[in-house]
Amino acid sequence: MSEKVSIIVNAHSRPPGMVLMEEKIRKPEQRRNQYIGGIAASLNGFCAGNNTTIPNQSLPSPSFTISTLEEAAVGATLMFGATLAAIPSGKCADLFGRKIALLLIGLLYLSNYILIACATNLLVLLIARLFAGVALGSSCVVAPMYIAEITEESLRGTLGSSFSLMLTLGILYTNVIGVVTEWLGLAIALALTSGAAALSILFLPETPLYLIAEERFGKARKSLMFYRGDEDQVSEELTELQKHLREHQMGSSIWDLFTKKCYRKPLIAILGVFIYQQFCGINAVVFNLMPIFSAANISPWVAAIVPNLLTIFVGAVLVLMVEKKGRKFFMLLSSAAMTVSLTGLAIYFQFSSATNNVLVPTACVGVFMAGFALGIGPIPWVLLIELFTAEIKGVASGVVAMTGWISAMVVTFSYPYLKEAFGSAMTFWVLGVFNVLGWIFVRFVVPETKVQLRVK
Repeated sequence: MSEKVSIIVNAHSRPPGMVLMEEKIRKPEQRRNQYIGGIAASLNGFCAGNNTTIPNQSLPSPSFTISTLEEAAVGATLMFGATLAAIPSGKCADLFGRKIALLLIGLLYLSNYILIACATNLLVLLIARLFAGVALGSSCVVAPMYIAEITEESLRGTLGSSFSLMLTLGILYTNVIGVVTEWLGLAIALALTSGAAALSILFLPETPLYLIAEERFGKARKSLMFYRGDEDQVSEELTELQKHLREHQMGSSIWDLFTKKCYRKPLIAILGVFIYQQFCGINAVVFNLMPIFSAANISPWVAAIVPNLLTIFVGAVLVLMVEKKGRKFFMLLSSAAMTVSLTGLAIYFQFSSATNNVLVPTACVGVFMAGFALGIGPIPWVLLIELFTAEIKGVASGVVAMTGWISAMVVTFSYPYLKEAFGSAMTFWVLGVFNVLGWIFVRFVVPETKVQLRVK
């Protein structure tokens, strides 16, 4: 028999409207389908990682050439598409279901690679990257929603953070394939992963919460049975979800998100951490990877692979540990590590003309990448799952994703100018100060959303 447990949340940090119910300690085999569903949805993160790095791989195409300005336009089109899709994708998931939305995202990814493989001019390539951008922006909204609605409270941290881990794996996969193959081969390899992601979702049920909202109670029960494997727990949870949806109208608007007091604190917290995620300095460090590793006589291939391997290793550790220590612990540790590493890089670039020591910048880059993967990279996606209740999650996810992509565009386009105007040293000093402010924000504004389980 399963033992009942109570979910305990700190009263001062519990997100408003958070639904709490008794949860059972289940055997591993009873949780298996939750892991399968969570990983299948997280494969969209893998596809997202493929697309965030593909503009830098195998360009130009063997069939035509593009200028530096046109290459920048290709990358900008991807971000534009992601920003454009953020809010509509959440509403689309509310209207047609999370599963249908994820399948449509898979088709967009595939269309992107087909166009890339056949591209003979810049216009076709721009259309392909627009499709990829829409899929990318939608993935970051819909996949976390699916994960949140199929998993029990005690697994959401683990499976929620797996989305970011998969994204890093996707970047590594593209970098490796890009080294050993050309334009067409890369497009085919990435199309296969997109097809695998879509097929994995095809054979999974729709989320029970969406089915209940659509009053398809029979299918909702089957979905819960698939993901819980316990008839008693299914009946209890089905009743709780129906009660919650009666009390909270599904499909709340953007106006509700910004005007209702109950959403104010979680909205400030989540927007703050997503803006911090982009402005923490990750782009500045990545842009300096090649110069730093070249100075250390490290090959470009190693420079492309090793940082991603380090990030994956730390991300995997986080997936295993996030339910034990809590979200804020890792975010604060992450922020502190990035602050120290950025300070080291600022000092190095300040005095680089007087020293040839490459150990310091190389170590600082490693500490920064590990620190980012430990908290600020993946945990905002977990908070997005846990801070908002079902009736507003689609809208909130869209607004947050759009904010993140706008922040990414600002950083991407402003960093080269800041570096040229003020130099690398001053840029890293400024980013270090920003991380101190980020640490303060996380410490005093962001709530802890980790639940504690106590056996009755």
